[in-house]
Amino acid sequence: MANSGTVTAGSAALASQYNNLRDDVLNITTGHTHTGASEDGAKVAATGVSSGTAALGAVLSADGSGGASFEVLAAAGADVQEFTASGSWVKPAGKSAVYVLAVGGGGGGGAGNRGDATEAKASSGGGGACVSSNWFKATDLAGTITVTIGAGGAGGTAAAAGFTAVTGAAGANGGTTTFGTAISANGGAGGVSNSTGTFKVTAGALLGWGNTSASRTSSAPTGLNSNWDPTISGAYIMQGVAGLITDTSAPNGLASIDTFGHICAAGGAGGYGKSGGSGTGGAAGRGFGLRTNATAEGGTAANGANAGNGQAAGTVAPAIGNGGGGGGGTYNGNGGNGGAGFRGGGGGGGGGCANGGSGSYLNGAGGNGGGGYILVISV
Repeated sequence: MANSGTVTAGSAALASQYNNLRDDVLNITTGHTHTGASEDGAKVAATGVSSGTAALGAVLSADGSGGASFEVLAAAGADVQEFTASGSWVKPAGKSAVYVLAVGGGGGGGAGNRGDATEAKASSGGGGACVSSNWFKATDLAGTITVTIGAGGAGGTAAAAGFTAVTGAAGANGGTTTFGTAISANGGAGGVSNSTGTFKVTAGALLGWGNTSASRTSSAPTGLNSNWDPTISGAYIMQGVAGLITDTSAPNGLASIDTFGHICAAGGAGGYGKSGGSGTGGAAGRGFGLRTNATAEGGTAANGANAGNGQAAGTVAPAIGNGGGGGGGTYNGNGGNGGAGFRGGGGGGGGGCANGGSGSYLNGAGGNGGGGYILVISV
């Protein structure tokens, strides 16, 4: 270090002393040393700048308060995260808006009844789950949000084989899907088996019940009327979506509605069982997403033999909310099982079976509802 001379505390520095010190400190060729060579004040090369624990690819930027910090650049394009199981969503850096689509779990289909020697009535398919979606400012959302995926409701189980009449077990309601406290989508109602035409629903869910004798055809399923029930908050009752109950002139399970909006479809109804007039299972509805999935058809009817099972819902991505077909009805045989729903679609109800005293038979089991789903797109 150049000799700048000693400056006594409290005294003014001579111009030569000041200039020598200034030249020594600012001279990048000579540099100066405080405590050793490792702290040489010479010009620092770019390779000598350390980012500490900053993430790979971070850049040095002004922090708005006169300092600087390393920041991660936002990735180009949208950030897309899907959830079919519960977990956590981590907000990506550099995004300004977030879209969230949430689907609850579908209701399980009701098991078919087992009749006495005369008849076995049909069962209803599980209700389609609710769908909820919204846009959010990224700054309004926490950095990490808990995602809870509602489970699909279990289908009603078949009773032990026997001769006596049995009312089919109800399907379980689907679970609620949530995205923190920002989004919530209720599950679909479980299907039931009875002769009153009265079925339970959950708020915002789709459920069908049998009040007509229409059967499903490939061209025009009939009896599909959507009605708003003001006594249940947010609930739609889809008349004709689920099960034929007591009509002996056309003992088929009713089809579920085939939807094209943000609606998850219910499962098809289970078929009616009666000597000389057993019914096929109802076809399920399709939810929304890719439209190439074929509708899940109901199981075939039979007399003196086992009825056919309902088809499971189509699962070609990105389908959401497809229902399962209802099981077929039979006389003197085992009732068909309902097919499973997919991503929020309700499972189909199992077909009833009637015994005429000549054998011990099973009623059809209800299909399981599809599990919930969440899609998060950040831009």
